Amino acid sequence: MFIMPTSAAIAAALLCISGLAAGAEHVAGPAQKPNHEELKKEMDSMRLPNVAWRKIEWKTCLLEGLRASRRKNKPLILWIFIDLPVDDKRC
Repeated sequence: MFIMPTSAAIAAALLCISGLAAGAEHVAGPAQKPNHEELKKEMDSMRLPNVAWRKIEWKTCLLEGLRASRRKNKPLILWIFIDLPVDDKRC
């Protein structure tokens, strides 16, 4: 169902957008692009050490994960990600 916005709603939206744009400060980018080593150093400084999920041996095969779960008597964590195009008619 599509609801046609009223002129008051459109005016309110434009005021919000213009207010956000007016309040935004222009932030200048770096004078030069950082190289690979500088980026890696910056990313590593933000990375927390000894995070538990990084120690997990993640499996890409469900059957391998089930075998490992049973062998170690540990729960199975199942992560499902579906990347479908917007115009996909299957779902």
